[in-house]
Amino acid sequence: MLEHEIEYVKMAETESKLWWYQNLHQLVIDKIVKLSRGNREVRILDAACGTGGLMLKLKVLGYNNVQGFDLSEHAISFCKGKNLKVERLNLKDVLELKNGPKFDIIVCNDALYFLSFEEKQKFLADINTIIAPNGYFMANEPALNMFRGTHDQCVGVATRVDKDMVHKTVAGSAFKILRITFWPFFLFPVIYLVRLKQRLMIKRGYFKNAEMVSDVSMPNPIINWVLFFITRLENIILPSKPLGSSLFWIAQHKDK
Repeated sequence: MLEHEIEYVKMAETESKLWWYQNLHQLVIDKIVKLSRGNREVRILDAACGTGGLMLKLKVLGYNNVQGFDLSEHAISFCKGKNLKVERLNLKDVLELKNGPKFDIIVCNDALYFLSFEEKQKFLADINTIIAPNGYFMANEPALNMFRGTHDQCVGVATRVDKDMVHKTVAGSAFKILRITFWPFFLFPVIYLVRLKQRLMIKRGYFKNAEMVSDVSMPNPIINWVLFFITRLENIILPSKPLGSSLFWIAQHKDK
């Protein structure tokens, strides 16, 4: 995705309104509020922050100790346009932050797919050096190959995960998983059918003569609201969901 400026433009244009981004950000914010017990002075790092939508929402809510990093110059440009504290950094080089203050919460949404299994394990070992004792790491990752589609190819999703893969990644690290759940659940049949159609189009060579783009786009406002409401409702009434196109998990640093 680094070289696909159009995808960052789409992200910047939709992440404050699109039902999926709204629910992902609210899911993260709800957990931050709960884990920090409402303390808005906690230090938060958004690793691979994209165009800064989550950071901006946290800033508006009064979380002033928020910073982020991303490898894309396009993403950094959008973030700086929002007056956010960001720097250009690779997930693989997070150790460069080790001399600064420790973070209470580290968030990484839909970026770990850039890393191999071994690189993910190293990343967890690296953030162990920048996270506060008993601090929290939370991540959202694309889940299950049945949901592969044009989005995967456009943003560079190499591997979709399942719960077992996440547990294997965390095993042996300085973290313990507190929560892991798929989402969205109620909408998974629709998402599956859309992605199935995309895979068939790719297989039949449809995109040889047409530009492939991700499916990040704003639907009709009413449809967008309905999708937001359905997903928000399930995240409230179903803390744990058995299936979905994303996997959200939280781990806590094990203080020795």
